Amino acid sequence: IELKQLILPDLEINIYGTANDICVVGEVSTRAGIRVIGNLKEKIAILTKKYPQLIKPKMIKVLYTMWITEDALKYAEEEGVWVVKPSKELTPLKIA
Repeated sequence: IELKQLILPDLEINIYGTANDICVVGEVSTRAGIRVIGNLKEKIAILTKKYPQLIKPKMIKVLYTMWITEDALKYAEEEGVWVVKPSKELTPLKIA
């Protein structure tokens, strides 16, 4: 999947790409807390409601970060967000 930034009139998504029936939607944040996960959820909700043609049947939600708080990491895992650091994956990849 080729990943790029998606800029729409009322929404900006740092990581976006599609291939066949899968889309990847995500954010990049140097330091991530619970708010970053909440913002990602909000952006996905807006994208799904206002731009359904950009959503595929299967979705990978991803956060690329250098540092994340423990509570945000737990929240991300509960929400099925794949958290990735430059050196390793912090949560398992889930395709919803």
